[in-house]
Amino acid sequence: MRYSIGEISKITGISKDRLRNYEKQGIIKPQRELDNQYRFYTEQDIDRILTLELYRAAELNLPTISKICTDSTVEDITSYLRENEGVIEKQMKHLASIQNRTKELLHSCERIEKHLNKICVATMRPYEIIGEIDDYRSYQEYDKLFKLREDDQPIVYKMHRCILFDQNGIYSNRMIVTKPLDDSGNMKKQRCVYTVVQDGENNQNPLMDTFEKCMEFCKENQLKPTGEAFVGMLLLHCRNGKIQSYLEIEGPVE
Repeated sequence: MRYSIGEISKITGISKDRLRNYEKQGIIKPQRELDNQYRFYTEQDIDRILTLELYRAAELNLPTISKICTDSTVEDITSYLRENEGVIEKQMKHLASIQNRTKELLHSCERIEKHLNKICVATMRPYEIIGEIDDYRSYQEYDKLFKLREDDQPIVYKMHRCILFDQNGIYSNRMIVTKPLDDSGNMKKQRCVYTVVQDGENNQNPLMDTFEKCMEFCKENQLKPTGEAFVGMLLLHCRNGKIQSYLEIEGPVE
């Protein structure tokens, strides 16, 4: 029995354009009427199209599907599917990483909205110091930073400014490279004074003003600073042609 392209489209649910593309790719080869050159399909063509769609649903590429539809064994198909499974696993891992980065950025936006220029007591996120560079602007040392990185976390999230201070004020300021630690276990929770400040060209050094406010907050709430504070990048964006940054400040307290 012969079927037109319109009938095949209705039977299989595949658009005429896709059927023509399969024909162009050489995967299906409908015959032509001798008098008018209209293409027609047989039951064997339908079986081939259904086979094609079976593997297309698994996102196999057309050259591989063409091999399956032309001449293949179960062993061949197993090999094709194993290879495709490996590709999918890599894609899923990449997408999971993108999803995690997106969640981190959303969390950063939420922290800015909630904590900008507001001081509170929070639980400090644990991390390990794995290196040190001279300064955030020491671009010549970024190659060292790449070597120290153990994952694909953005550079700005790997650096923290470590500030040491006593009753006389700040006496040490260095840039450390950090690695976040899993805090889901029995790790001791460290309380800290927490706030978010905006930095940028119009607000060159907000740290000193924030430091004084945090010290006043500790005094009012009978908190004892440990003598160190950590400043990390929370978010970067451009406003009116100028780069703006938001910094989160964590000062451990007893």
